[in-house]
Amino acid sequence: MIAVEIGKQIKLNKIILISSIKTRSEAPAYFNFFKAVPLYKIVRGNLVRKLGGLMRPMFGQMSEQHLWLFKDMLEKSSPKFIEWAIKAALHWDNETVPANVYHITGDKDLIFNYKRIKDATIIKGGTHIMIFDKAKQINKLLKGILKKK
Repeated sequence: MIAVEIGKQIKLNKIILISSIKTRSEAPAYFNFFKAVPLYKIVRGNLVRKLGGLMRPMFGQMSEQHLWLFKDMLEKSSPKFIEWAIKAALHWDNETVPANVYHITGDKDLIFNYKRIKDATIIKGGTHIMIFDKAKQINKLLKGILKKK
């Protein structure tokens, strides 16, 4: 989402999105619910860090090594950043897609459903954290994208 906003301000050669969305219309319906019922104002960043493991199934099946990385990243995230990020994502209303966007998403992503996403390359079996377990496939796509003029 941040890359899209930067791309709207600055002309970039390429914008590559992985497990993300380009526009508000690609956001899941539950964004509207949590925007209307702002639980994020009550649930503080520290609590999200502590209870993050409860959200883990939404991110996809993880090996022990990837689970450790997921937990470590969550534990080391700033509570203030978590609070800001949740609010910013829920209130993001972008409908403009900048030029040169390359979008990669997974067909098993429970955070951002690939059926709502337009003009993306779909990774079969890819979850929201497919950068961990589909890295070879994604790297191959990235090499192709980066070679394009």
